[in-house]
Amino acid sequence: NPRPVQNVTVNYVVLALSMLFDGTTWVLALRNFKGRKRYSQLFKAVRDSKDPPSFIVLFEDSAALLGLLIAFAGIFLSVQFDLPVLDGVASLLIGLVLAVTAALLARETKSLLIGEPADKAIVDSITQLSVRMPGVANANGMLAVHLAPREVLIALSLEFADELRTPQIEAKVAELEACVRKLHPEVVAIFIKPQTAVGYKETVARRFGQDGEKRQ
Repeated sequence: NPRPVQNVTVNYVVLALSMLFDGTTWVLALRNFKGRKRYSQLFKAVRDSKDPPSFIVLFEDSAALLGLLIAFAGIFLSVQFDLPVLDGVASLLIGLVLAVTAALLARETKSLLIGEPADKAIVDSITQLSVRMPGVANANGMLAVHLAPREVLIALSLEFADELRTPQIEAKVAELEACVRKLHPEVVAIFIKPQTAVGYKETVARRFGQDGEKRQ
């Protein structure tokens, strides 16, 4: 039993003030997140971002502005055509906007909660740095995850030359850690495991199954 909207003018004033306030924060959030990026790059920037707070405010304000526009349209059309039910339809659409926004934010932030992989550029750089170091025979594999937006943890399996003795391997590990931290300051922890390629594959197979290396 929908009823006609009461005090239409008051509704419009409240919506206009809300658009002003949310619009101001939306512009500030957009400028802060956009930086020097093109508008066409914003969606990719959201997907690549490791810092959810930088785009969460933008998402929230965008949803708020869209919701306010829908509310305005619902009230205007319900009064214009004397169909109070349209105001209720607008409420349902606003709920849908909020649900979609929540789903998008969950999708973009869940990986950081359970372990967001580091950028491929960092992985490739550290791998190349490792294999070029004298005394390293092979880089078997690497696990690189974010602990925070600007903090990366590295676990690296390396095969060292057979002629190296324990003190020499320890020196190589320390040297590699220093080089990695100098090149990538965001790497806050490095764990290096001396291991043959065969031993690494056996470990992965036990942990993930026969296709573990591919899945990893």
